[in-house]
Amino acid sequence: MLQWAGNGLTSYYLSKVLDTINVTNPKIQLVINACLSVWSFLSATVFATLVDRAGRRRLFLGGMGGMGIAYILWTICSAINEERDFKDRGFAAAVLLMIFIFNACYHMFSPVSPTYIMEVVQYSLRAKASMLYQLSGGLAGLYNSFANPVAMDAISWRYYIVWCCVIGVHLTIIYFFFPETKGKGLEEVAEIFDGPDALAGVNAMKSMGLDVNADKAVAIGFGQEAGLVAVKTETAHVERI
Repeated sequence: MLQWAGNGLTSYYLSKVLDTINVTNPKIQLVINACLSVWSFLSATVFATLVDRAGRRRLFLGGMGGMGIAYILWTICSAINEERDFKDRGFAAAVLLMIFIFNACYHMFSPVSPTYIMEVVQYSLRAKASMLYQLSGGLAGLYNSFANPVAMDAISWRYYIVWCCVIGVHLTIIYFFFPETKGKGLEEVAEIFDGPDALAGVNAMKSMGLDVNADKAVAIGFGQEAGLVAVKTETAHVERI
């Protein structure tokens, strides 16, 4: 999902995007690319500090929703700009603004995605889930590298409509299927999906035939041992006196 959100256009083929709004000067494109890189770094840093404060679900919804709105306005402005034969520079400036807003919204949920996968998957499935996450990201990168430039050359700004639809699908999936995991332990997260009988924590220990009170017994044992040591120390001190 992180790589299937239209970010490939701004990451790999920003020059083609700028060509669609008649910004073709290489020096200007270089300056815009440099400013976008700095902006991405700053926004990613800020949102990375808000993961535990704002919550995962809120960042997912806010980021994906903001990306969708930015992409829709980006598409509309690009279409009008081309229809007017690129004479109105205001629409080109609006497209640039939407690109910066899109990048900020993208980095709103980018720090959450890798860790969220590990939080919502059982311990026994985390390695497989991580593998699938990396595989899907690699496939998305492959698509972004080879399909995006062909589509941009073929249909220009109309290709943005595809990503508007993809972002809409992502937003729907997040809204209905992504629960909040802020401030919850792994056992509590398992209960969100499987209910109070989730095979985690005490229930997992019971299913394996382990003593669920073993930790209390160990704690009592340590307490008794500490008491005996204290008594022996006090006795030795009295004998010396």
